[in-house]
Amino acid sequence: MSRDGAIETWSKLVGSESDIPAHIRNNILEVFSKFPYCVFTPSSRGSYGRSPASFLCLGEGKIVIIKAIDNGRAPIVLSLDAIDAIESGKSLLLAWIAFHHSGIQETLWYNTVSSDFYNPFIEAYRALREKSTAFRTSGPSELLEPMRLLDYKYYTFPLAVLGDRRLSAQFYHPNTPVEPRFLFLRQINSYFLIYADGLLYIFSEDAMMRSPRTASYSMVIRYIRLDRETGWVEEKGTDAHSWYILSSCNNEIFRMPVARDYNAAFLEFAKQCAIKIDFGLKNEET
Repeated sequence: MSRDGAIETWSKLVGSESDIPAHIRNNILEVFSKFPYCVFTPSSRGSYGRSPASFLCLGEGKIVIIKAIDNGRAPIVLSLDAIDAIESGKSLLLAWIAFHHSGIQETLWYNTVSSDFYNPFIEAYRALREKSTAFRTSGPSELLEPMRLLDYKYYTFPLAVLGDRRLSAQFYHPNTPVEPRFLFLRQINSYFLIYADGLLYIFSEDAMMRSPRTASYSMVIRYIRLDRETGWVEEKGTDAHSWYILSSCNNEIFRMPVARDYNAAFLEFAKQCAIKIDFGLKNEET
């Protein structure tokens, strides 16, 4: 582990059964009928999060996490259909992937140079959750074009992620100052919500609210299914902004601040996505 907290050990693709310890191999073959797509993820001990060395496997409609230190313990088996959301983030040399299911979040951390190894897990989830692609357009580039000048990172990242997927609705929240807290300046950091082919995409920095003097080099992309009981719950913030909590089957997935000036646009976006909103159910100061 380097002084700046970056993970120096890179993830590795596991090509065959002979490349892993016997007890891990036995765990894998108990879950899969044949050896799956498998990535070894190194351990992390940084302040951002801790996770043991793990083997992440994909195949036969499921994602399986086997912790290398869990000799004799059952693997974590996640049916693709049971996953509420997947989060993929990068911040300089640090990257992570998180799986949300039944109110639990399983997070694995790794070096950013290994990020491509984790794309098949995301693509398998998207392929299962997306609606029919028969009516796709040539892509979202025209609808995203205004973002090129408005906030360039929210043009390039969505363009790369969406490909030719049909963009049905979008909501952009710019950097917005909010009331100081304990005399420290704060702002809502810009973020971008997109509804495309039945999935909700949330593009943001790793912190939704921070000092405007603090630089950020991160990008977090969340892929969220909307085909089960999903809704936003408003939570009181200040006179200038509210918090909205996104839940699936009453399990919290994500929360974000919305400034009063952008509240109407956000509510219209939620309506276009057919996501219900409950107002005033929580009244906590943030």
